[in-house]
Amino acid sequence: MDAAPRKGAESAADAERTTAHPPGLLSSPGHVSPSGHVGPSGDNVRVSVSGEGALGVGGDVTHAATGHGSRITDNRTYHDNRTYVMAPGPNGPSAETELTDEEAGAALDAYVRRIHEAYGRLDLEVLIPTTEGEHPQVRLREVFVPPLLRRDPPRLELPAELHRRLVESGELPESPDALGDLNWPSANDELGAPPGLDPRLWEEAREAYRDRPPVGVLETLALAESGRVALLGDPGAGKSTLARYLALALTSASLDGPLEPLRGLLPVVVELRRYAEADWRERSFEDFLAHVHQHEGHAPSPALLRRRLTGGRALVVFDGLDELFDPRVREDVARRITGFTARYPAVRTVVTSRVIGYRRHALDGADFVHYMIQPLDEERIGRFAAHWYAAVCPGDPAQAERLRLRLTEAIERSRPVRELAGNPLLLTILAIIARRQRLPRDRAGVYQHAVNVLIAHLDEDTKHLELSPDIRAIADLDDRDRREMLERLARRMQAGADGIAGNHVLGEDVERVFTEYLVETLQLGTAPAKKVARAMVRQFRERNFILSRYGSQVYGFVHRAFLEYLAATDIVRRFDARELTDEELLDGVFAHRAPDPAWHEVLLLIVGQVGERIAARAIDRLLELERGDGTGSAPPWTVASSTSVTALCAVTELRRTRQDESAPPAVLALRALAEVRRVGQLEAQSLATARVLVRYLETANYVSYRVRSDIEAALIHLGPGWAGAPLVRRYLHVSSPAPQSAMGYLLVGDATALRTMGTHAWSSRNRANALHTLCRQFPGEPGLFALIRDRALEDPGVEVRAWCVFELTGPWKDHPESMDLVRRIAAHDTDRSLRAIAFNGLLGQWADVPEVRRFALNQLDTDALLFLPGTALGRLRTRDPDDHEVHDLLLRHIVHGPSYVLRRYAFAQLMKVEGADADIRRLLWKHTTEPEGQLTRGEALDFLVQHWGDDPEVRAWTERLATRDDNVAVRGSALGSLVGRWGDPAVRRLVERQAADDPDAEVRASALDLLAGRWTEAAGVRELVQHQVLHDPAIRHAALQTLVTHWGEEPEVHRLVREQALHAPDPDDRAQALGTLATVWPNDPAVPEELRGAAIPDPEADAERDANGAEDREPDPAPLVGALRQRALHDPSDATRDVLLEHLTDARQPEVAIAAGRLLGALWPADPATVPALRARAEEAPDPSEARTALERVIRMAEAYAPLGDRLY
Repeated sequence: MDAAPRKGAESAADAERTTAHPPGLLSSPGHVSPSGHVGPSGDNVRVSVSGEGALGVGGDVTHAATGHGSRITDNRTYHDNRTYVMAPGPNGPSAETELTDEEAGAALDAYVRRIHEAYGRLDLEVLIPTTEGEHPQVRLREVFVPPLLRRDPPRLELPAELHRRLVESGELPESPDALGDLNWPSANDELGAPPGLDPRLWEEAREAYRDRPPVGVLETLALAESGRVALLGDPGAGKSTLARYLALALTSASLDGPLEPLRGLLPVVVELRRYAEADWRERSFEDFLAHVHQHEGHAPSPALLRRRLTGGRALVVFDGLDELFDPRVREDVARRITGFTARYPAVRTVVTSRVIGYRRHALDGADFVHYMIQPLDEERIGRFAAHWYAAVCPGDPAQAERLRLRLTEAIERSRPVRELAGNPLLLTILAIIARRQRLPRDRAGVYQHAVNVLIAHLDEDTKHLELSPDIRAIADLDDRDRREMLERLARRMQAGADGIAGNHVLGEDVERVFTEYLVETLQLGTAPAKKVARAMVRQFRERNFILSRYGSQVYGFVHRAFLEYLAATDIVRRFDARELTDEELLDGVFAHRAPDPAWHEVLLLIVGQVGERIAARAIDRLLELERGDGTGSAPPWTVASSTSVTALCAVTELRRTRQDESAPPAVLALRALAEVRRVGQLEAQSLATARVLVRYLETANYVSYRVRSDIEAALIHLGPGWAGAPLVRRYLHVSSPAPQSAMGYLLVGDATALRTMGTHAWSSRNRANALHTLCRQFPGEPGLFALIRDRALEDPGVEVRAWCVFELTGPWKDHPESMDLVRRIAAHDTDRSLRAIAFNGLLGQWADVPEVRRFALNQLDTDALLFLPGTALGRLRTRDPDDHEVHDLLLRHIVHGPSYVLRRYAFAQLMKVEGADADIRRLLWKHTTEPEGQLTRGEALDFLVQHWGDDPEVRAWTERLATRDDNVAVRGSALGSLVGRWGDPAVRRLVERQAADDPDAEVRASALDLLAGRWTEAAGVRELVQHQVLHDPAIRHAALQTLVTHWGEEPEVHRLVREQALHAPDPDDRAQALGTLATVWPNDPAVPEELRGAAIPDPEADAERDANGAEDREPDPAPLVGALRQRALHDPSDATRDVLLEHLTDARQPEVAIAAGRLLGALWPADPATVPALRARAEEAPDPSEARTALERVIRMAEAYAPLGDRLY
């Protein structure tokens, strides 16, 4: 809630006096300055007098007027600003009157009240759909989420799609949650510039986003150096909302947080769109604000304003410089703003503008610092959703939480909706709509409303434009016209070189599309239609946030969602008008476009708008594509007993080769079902889709994040009551523990079933998935923490225990038992990687707790350290410069760590947390000659070179060790460091000398290999290696291998190897050369027949050996296990149960019996034969044994599942 305005809100500092000159009638003909000086007479004085009994005096008189409403123009211009002086009237003292403290307090109180009345509540009328009904009032300060800024934005316009592209490439410091879907190729750069865009501008944008981290807007405005700030942003980015928030915050009873340094400043908002009206263009900001004060009240009184401006105790926001449509007026107002700042240099000034069309040179000259408002990130979107629904659901926190989850989950799981949500205006629209319906249940409705809002704003803007006669036809276009023009543009993009994937079109093509529409609809001639079209392009781009310009001649939709929606509505409109037949839509659009991932969103939006009959046929077409994809459609269950293993295995081998990022037809069909409003009418399509979806999940080695999120969104939308849900739920119980099985738990709508599966499912991954879904879908379920605590300590699966740690250090971090529980796991869990996870979580949440820090330093064992992220170690550091405990811990592991991997890791972390410390340098230098502990001399040198390689002393020392040290290993390590760190010509010469002259053969061979690897193409290197083959017998074979590795395709190398194989003096050298010859050149005539046969694998001989040993081996159980799972999944009949009982009882291989038992316990837990058969087989297994343990777990699972019945499936 807004804080109530307080009386006398001025601080003590505000009571200071400001010298002013009371107005009066001046009879002297001379010029009277404020100091009383009489100067020469002036000309061209304009005097305006009104009011009963009014009297005005001009000539050289400057500050004089009397009578209510009298006005006199002051010719003393400053930066084109004229000063208007109002005489005292019925509303109080004039700007020239010195206020008493009591008067100032009363004026301030009146202004504060009016500010809170005018700005306190959001104006939502224009954003609310007509179907929404009455919406609760929302106060701005309850929902405002401060955005981030980035300083000195690049000159390039950066639409949302390109912004996301930089984020996902790692150029921005946010975490990517999906892969980009842009298709702009570049020969040299994965992030190449779009066609038509100056590559220098694109690179400038990349550097700007990489090198200038985002900063908070409130923190930035409160900085001492932020006296003059220009805030740029896209339409809807929240510029005006920020201006109003500042006005509310600075006039509140209390001010803390980031804006606290601005306490006592008077906020003044100048709405430049209104100032640009003709009545005010020749008048000053002060006069405009006086008018606003007199008629509306949400500007301070002239006297209070003057007092604060001259005293430097104000923050003035000039809001909406871009709202001045005429560029000349905009430039003039920018100059007036700089004049204002020159008159009041101590006043903080903020200017807001859209980035499109903004020209910064005027404000740059007045020392304004420019910032770009950034799209909202995931964390800020979540905060907004929480604040919004808390405001619209007062007194009902449970409903507010449900709505928050509805919105945020929809945003997370729908890429197009997520992209829209980064814009505060569009996010507000989503929040309003999500209050009454699920998103993205009717994404087309969401997009339709967003487009309609933006076009309506465009129509309103048009009314304010001064249109020249040749383009006045723009005013005759209504919302429907503009919408159809955009639809035709989307159609034109479909036909472009890159199709709908590109989202870019040349400006001349945009004009052509618009011209054709204007000629056809308004019956304009071609020439005038082109002028109107050109103006329309400019208007669409500058005024309504639908089109964006990438370069001087390249345009695209600012959000890809708009392109996809308009492309879909264009097709639906033509289909409804019968311009497209059913078959043209189904075959020419769905079947033809489905293989292209760029078309998937368009197809889904079409399905949501064409009705159930056509939607069912479209989904059938997609399923036909799946069946034609080579996966087959007939389930392989034709064998009834274990005696037919061979035939059963033959028909159940499933291909597991799909690793494509794009969604297969099965997933597209599932998503299409989720778009159908009355999906219950498509039962046949639902069942068929469930079958192909399960088959896809079963056969996929890898499901990309994008595909997985699409599946999850569709399953959440379809819900547990969907006709295909039972088959997917059965899949959970029969699937192998794969990551993709987690998605199916979203269709389990019963908390008890999820809890039972989370504690008793046979796979640890399935238990973790069930628990995760339980906590997300039923956060208010009683006993959740006790369940997590129990699983964290007792579950046998590391995956389950790890998931519990993440919960304890995340959603449950504030529970009073969480910290001690995580500490217990960090100290005592049997798995070292899990101990590291617990340490990381412990330090991530409670590093400031002294006992946690002490525990970590004392208990952090070496194997857990190896798995610990360096950021966790950094959290152990304190600000005390005398605290060296982390330093000592890592140093101890560098010297005494039991493995090289651990020592290297400890060194890397020490460099991160401490930097290149001189003490560490001295220690490493000492270890290069006097090793102790486990740290070798070569390792110490390697660490030294890594971080102090720029020091000439380090290089000289490395060269000395490489050439003079007595230790062979040290010389070899030093040579490697020289080549790896420096590798210049001097190093090459040194390595060549060691390759020829070092007394140790191992060092000479190593030097040759370093030379060949680093200078493969350099003249003389190959010749040196060949020379060593011929003249250095001790390294002949190693040198020969180096030759073959780096120059094996050279005929001369082939000849040399053959010569060595035939004529080398030493028999061992000949044998080794002959082996190399047979391996690399097996068809060489010099290779003996018997050696050639041995060198080349003989498939027939291998097969014969395999066949001879087959009688002694058990058959591979995996195909049979897979076949049993398939049958249990697709055939829930008693016959399948009987087959499983037979395999449980009679199978020779434990793997088969366990698999059959798991299927029986999960799918037939209440059958009278299940548990007795499991007990009998368990008793037959040795005790202890893995088989017995597994079967006993299955028995407990079956006993827990039995009471639940069909709630599991």
